[in-house]
Amino acid sequence: TDQRIIMQSDESLRLWGDLASGAAVEGTVDAANLALWEAANRRVLAGEVISGDREYTMQDGERRFFHDIVAPIRVGETMLGILGVNIDITERKRSEAALAEAEARYRGIFENAVEGIYQTMLDGTVMVVNPALAGFYGYDSPEEFLARYPQAGSLYVDPGDRERWVAELLENGRVNDFEVRLRHRDGSTVWSSSNARLIRDEAGTPLYISGSVQDITARKLAEEALTQARDAADAANRAKSEFLANMSHEIRTPLNGIMGMIQLINGSSLDQEQHEYAQAALVSSQRLTRLLGDILDLSRIEARKFELEHKPFVLADVLDSVQTLYRLPAGQKGVALTLRLDEGLPRLLMGDEHRLRQVLFNLVGNAVKFTEFGEIVVEIDRLDPTAKAGSGTACRVLFAVSDTGMGIPLELLSQSFQMFTQAEGSLSRRHQGAGLGLAIVRHLVTLMGGAGIDVSSEVGRGTTFSFALPFGLPQPGTVAQEAPVDDQPVAIPLTDLRVLLVEDEEINQLALRTALTRQGVSVTCAKDGEAALDFLRTEGFDAVLMDIQLPGMSGLEVTQALRTRPEFQAMAGVPVIALTAFAMAGDRERFLAAGLDDYLAKPFAFEDLSRILSRIRRERSGTVDQ
Repeated sequence: TDQRIIMQSDESLRLWGDLASGAAVEGTVDAANLALWEAANRRVLAGEVISGDREYTMQDGERRFFHDIVAPIRVGETMLGILGVNIDITERKRSEAALAEAEARYRGIFENAVEGIYQTMLDGTVMVVNPALAGFYGYDSPEEFLARYPQAGSLYVDPGDRERWVAELLENGRVNDFEVRLRHRDGSTVWSSSNARLIRDEAGTPLYISGSVQDITARKLAEEALTQARDAADAANRAKSEFLANMSHEIRTPLNGIMGMIQLINGSSLDQEQHEYAQAALVSSQRLTRLLGDILDLSRIEARKFELEHKPFVLADVLDSVQTLYRLPAGQKGVALTLRLDEGLPRLLMGDEHRLRQVLFNLVGNAVKFTEFGEIVVEIDRLDPTAKAGSGTACRVLFAVSDTGMGIPLELLSQSFQMFTQAEGSLSRRHQGAGLGLAIVRHLVTLMGGAGIDVSSEVGRGTTFSFALPFGLPQPGTVAQEAPVDDQPVAIPLTDLRVLLVEDEEINQLALRTALTRQGVSVTCAKDGEAALDFLRTEGFDAVLMDIQLPGMSGLEVTQALRTRPEFQAMAGVPVIALTAFAMAGDRERFLAAGLDDYLAKPFAFEDLSRILSRIRRERSGTVDQ
């Protein structure tokens, strides 16, 4: 009872040293705990049993935790002493402290996370949510949210989404980026992206679901706005394309009549002055036709409906066509036109001959327009002489068009390739044009695989445009290596050829009937599809010239009837040539697929139609071009 230690266990000896020699307790306990010991001992001596956790400073200075149990030792009413038990719980206390710290960190993350965090049972019972999740859906606290949605399923706008979410979770053990619509407190819809994991016990039994959500409403609204804007742009493009197609048709129809009449006048007895007037009118009409074609080309390019051909062609023929078209207008200005073709280039290349002609015609046409003296040079060179036919290697060809014209100021070079823009833009402009040529050239070069167009120019000295294009090479021994069939055979007399002309526009009908009659063709005219079928029932024809847009039956419907109805079996194979103002991308292919044999877009030159009829005449008579 005098607080002297009389006996120690081995563990006590290890922890506290030898205290059984009669040392006083105050020599072994730090001052901070001495008062507690004394107070505890007084309580124990009064008959009380005390237990509790305490922290001690050991002899080496280390601080450790113990669970102390102190009880009185009595014999009858006689107090003999005190029994003390010290259980070292330092590791447990340290683990508890670490756990508490981790829980505090987790709680801080949970409470302050910008993502919504939740745990639910498999049946949808919501166990816990953090403030961010409650806030996503308009609630001020997790408790308020849980009071409204004890079951997660009622939060879904579409209950089927919850079913699909659970099915994916059970199948894969997790769900990633599951986008779903959930309900906001104000009745609106909130788009959420959910990530979740199925928590299992050691035996693999599912226990609960832990996951997070992000509010992606702003992103979804932006995507929806973008989709609406894209749809509106697509609708605008479709409307523009439909408008251009309609305007093209409406402009081409009277323009065909104008050009037809001018061609008839040109073919009549005119003096020199009258012939010049008629020729000027024809050139102006052709210029308007090219402008209309340029506008439609740009529309097709912008709508991404521009398709290129990949066929064999003779590059020298393209160069010859440039010379044929521009040598005379250049010569009339006293400007020399020189064309140079690399002898190392293959005779045949694979590509789009028509679009290559269009590029060169635009560039050479501009050179002729803006050059008053000197020369224009067109050079074509091979860039990769090692490429071989059939090797799969493209043959890269460099094209350069140079002139000694007025040149382009440096500050205006970039805008020269913009639509409806010309370097010479003042009211006193000396040269005509809509400013579409170079814009189309730039687009076509890119579409054909070129990297762009290089321009070097000096005001008063001239300009050079250059670009490189890849072309394919035909496989050895294939038909592609043969020269393409000449699509401009020598015309033969059309005398006694019988033709049915189906055309509702009187001026076009008059111009075409007169031109064909002058060539000895027997022409029967029909103003609509029904009249055409009536003629085909009773008369024989060598060809049908078919307008597409007709009163009543369309030209396509007439052709289908001719090809399929038993009553027209004898005439089912007669060639049908579309003469139409439909000239948009895909029109030719559409009409040929519908059963027509050939196609000319209005306005057209009589020579082009005569060429087609000459081929039909040769086929009918069994002759072959020599």
